[in-house]
Amino acid sequence: MSDGLAPKDVRARHATAISEAETFETLGVSRKAAMEFLRSPEGTIFGQRLIEADPGATASTIVDRAIQQIGSGVEIPDMELSAEPLVKIVPAGQQVPSFSPFFARPSVFEEVLASGKSLSDYFGLPIKSEAPRYDIMVMRPLAPTEIFITHRQSSPWTTSYRTMRCSLHHGGNHAMTQRIDPIKLKAVAEHLEWVLKQYPDSEDVQDLLHSLTPLLGDAKAGRVIEPVDNMKIPGAWNFSDGRYVSYKDPGVDSAYVAFVVEMEGGLSDQEKQLNARMDALRRTRKGSSQP
Repeated sequence: MSDGLAPKDVRARHATAISEAETFETLGVSRKAAMEFLRSPEGTIFGQRLIEADPGATASTIVDRAIQQIGSGVEIPDMELSAEPLVKIVPAGQQVPSFSPFFARPSVFEEVLASGKSLSDYFGLPIKSEAPRYDIMVMRPLAPTEIFITHRQSSPWTTSYRTMRCSLHHGGNHAMTQRIDPIKLKAVAEHLEWVLKQYPDSEDVQDLLHSLTPLLGDAKAGRVIEPVDNMKIPGAWNFSDGRYVSYKDPGVDSAYVAFVVEMEGGLSDQEKQLNARMDALRRTRKGSSQP
């Protein structure tokens, strides 16, 4: 692996697992810290921006998306007002997801060169985003706007690409206080499976269905008896990267989040409060847009 990339035979054997970043887990901000940030004034603006980007998303979807995006960094993001162009690297020939939130300042490439690391190692990218060549996409704000600056993990993998297995671990404090409701879990598993089957021509959605099939089967059969950490569920990284936002009728994101919530044992009291907060922000936004 002299080029720093995963071997071709590994990519071939585990193509779907790599596509869904099944074993990719960031080691950044904790879920608790991310939730506390969302209650802050800057966190409120962060939530508002997510709502503006996807007005039809449920509160649970917005909260989950926010927590996973914040958790991808090693520290709570700082909000800045900036008109500076931002860049995104994409494996040559691939398209940028329409709702991808992850960009960098152009100056970061000087830091990459100084570090001696590959782009994928420096940014802590999943295997699916490793490439010998990248295209650079530039986003130019039309006016100064809020951006949230954080740092990505340089080595965020917690499971080996050689095994490509998704081990189901307990979700820390969240799992200790939540319990699986087998009836609710069965219902959301069946709904998610149905939703994913409505997009037979989408490679992204069908890869997600393939990766989730074992878990969906366990959920429908009542074999999930303890809560599962949401980052151990296939599709978490692609969800946070906005890959499924465009699939709205029926909604992949909302069905996926409903399944994840029940796999975690339902919403905690803190998550219910955040959902109510996001709903309030949405109502305020709708009210301010009325003539």
